[in-house]
Parts: sequence; C-alpha cells; structure tokens
Amino acid sequence: MWLYVGLIGMYVSLAVIERWVIRKNMYNPQNLKAWNTFLVFPIWFLMSFRAETVGTDTPVYQYLFVNIAQLPIGQCFLTLSMEKGFISLMYILSHLGCSFHVFQVLVSTITCLLIALYIYRYSVNYALSWYFFIVLLFLARSMNICRQMLAVSLSVIAFQYLIDKKFFRFTISCIFIFFIHRTAVLQLCVLPIIFIKKERYRYFFVALLCCVVYFFFYDIMELFIRIVGKYDYLIGSKYMCVDGNVAQYINILLATVMCGWYCLSTKKAALLSTIFLKKSIAGEKYEVKVWEAYLMLALICSFIGLRFGLADRAALYFTLSFIVVLPNLLHKERLNERILLSIGLVAITGVYFIAVMLLRNNWHSIVPYMTWWTKYEL
Repeated sequence: MWLYVGLIGMYVSLAVIERWVIRKNMYNPQNLKAWNTFLVFPIWFLMSFRAETVGTDTPVYQYLFVNIAQLPIGQCFLTLSMEKGFISLMYILSHLGCSFHVFQVLVSTITCLLIALYIYRYSVNYALSWYFFIVLLFLARSMNICRQMLAVSLSVIAFQYLIDKKFFRFTISCIFIFFIHRTAVLQLCVLPIIFIKKERYRYFFVALLCCVVYFFFYDIMELFIRIVGKYDYLIGSKYMCVDGNVAQYINILLATVMCGWYCLSTKKAALLSTIFLKKSIAGEKYEVKVWEAYLMLALICSFIGLRFGLADRAALYFTLSFIVVLPNLLHKERLNERILLSIGLVAITGVYFIAVMLLRNNWHSIVPYMTWWTKYEL
C-alpha cells in the first residue's frame, strides 16, 4: 500500500514543479514530450511487470492466454465468448512464441502510450493528470480489467477524429474498438448530444435521460436482453443490487461537479475553451461541445450506476476526460482560488483512493503489489 501512497505523493510534488518550473522554462515541444515520458514510466512499469496475483482479472487473462495457445483460431472463436479482436491478439502473440508476460507488457505499453498522447495533447499539467489517473482508479483498472482499459485507451484515437469533425472515421473507430470490448460502442452516444445546437435543449435532454435511466432502467434492461437474446444472467444478479453503495453517490457527485464547473468555466471565459487547442471561435465552440458531451455522458452513466453496478465500467470512455479537464479547469481559476481548489481536490481524491485501497481492495485487488519475478509485497 505504501507504494501507491508514495506514488501519489510523488506526482503531487511533480505537479507543483511542473507548474512553477517546467512550464516556465521548457517551451520546446520535444522537452515537454520527454517530461511526459518521464512521468508515465513508473505507471507503465507497475502495469507491465505486475505479478499474476495483482488484479482480480489478471489470472483469468493468463489462463485464457495459455488455453488459446493450445487451440486453433476457429475453435477459439467458437468456444470463447470474449470479443474476437482480443482473442485474435492473444492468438497471434501466443503462436509467435510469446509468453503471457510479453502479452501483458504489450497491452500495458499500448495503453500507456495512448493515454500519454491524450494527456500531452490536452492537459496543461501532465503530472497532475497522471495523479488523477491514479486516484480516480484508472491505474487500478489498468492492472485489473486491462482488456477494457485497452479499449478505453484506443478510444483516444476515436476522440481525436471527433474533435477533427471526422464523424465517419470516429464511427469506424468505435466499431473497431468494439471488437476489443463491446462497451466501446457506447461512445456513439456522443453524436446525438453534440448535434443538438441549442444549449438549453442539450441540458434538458441530458436531465431527461438521467431521470429515465434512474426510474426505468430495469424495464430498459429487460427490453435490451429480449432484443439481443443475451445477458439474462444479469437480472437479479449482485450487479442489480447496489443500494447503499456509497461509491455510486460519489460518482454522481463527481460527475455533477465536473459538468457544472466546466459549463460555468466556459461561460465565464472571454473566448470559449481557451484551455484547449487554439482554433477559430467556431472551432472552439464545437470543441467545447464535445468535451461537454463526454462530461454529460459520464453524469448519465453515474445515474445508471444507482441501478446497475457495472455502469462505472461503461462510463470509463467518458470519465477519462476528467484527468485532463480537472487540471485545465484549475489552471483557469485565479491564483488564490486555484491554490485552494488544488489543495482541496488533491486531499479529497487522495483520501478517496487510499480508502478504496484499504476498505474495498476486493474491487481491484492491486494491494499488495508484486512483480512477477519477486515475492516481495509492496
């Protein structure tokens, strides 16, 4: 556990150094890339070289990798319900003679590389973004549900297409990522929101959806199961009984704060979205709408979480935006407010992370941490 406490303490310190030293002296993009690479290295190391005991799903993936290595590809597709793209990746690597550890390093490398690119393009404080990556449990998920986190990292590519208004490529990318993890198709829900031109209509639409999913989720779920003919085992399962789960209310609070703060911040700005890429005013308005849509979908998913325990996993494609939006919003505040808000956010999220690791470690099982070549617990 002390490994993670030291890690978040390190990133907080580096965030302060970056804000007051690095950003004032390293204007060269190559230097900033090197700084971001330095920041991602510890996270990449933890993800890549974790033991099979770190992460509840890691031994499951190891078991599948070993089995797939012994089967022809056709039989793998017929007997395994996992997405065909992920099966194909396992099959290719296993039949090339790679071990599960090599597979784990490759998946971790792709995930870290794409998240690092996302942070480099959009964040104004890389170290603080990596801090939020840890405390908002993305690191824990990367060492646990690595298949979905691989899909989430690939969604960064789809997001860039959306920012560039390449809607066809965005759609194709979402479909491609679907073959890594089915939840990736949920990203297409962004399109109807950003196509609503009137701001008040968007807010009304999102508020209406939050109410609908809260009051009628079970009916919607049963209809969905009848249509697709699958997932009937979820009805009445533990995932449908989330009463009293404090984490779900925390998710709603966080998503609500993020949506409200972002909308108020963009309204106050003289030029919309000055914290993101510099474009024409029309381009900035569109980009603001995209970020806003992702935050709104994170809020909708948090309301679904009150009825369905796995909703937080589906929300990962949208909550990933938190790790860059939070540092950017803090950057826009005046100095005194920025310092107070930064201290408050770091303290609250740090305590939340430590509490989850100590009290709800069974969610991810990343404590204690071990590498695959040693039995020493960290």
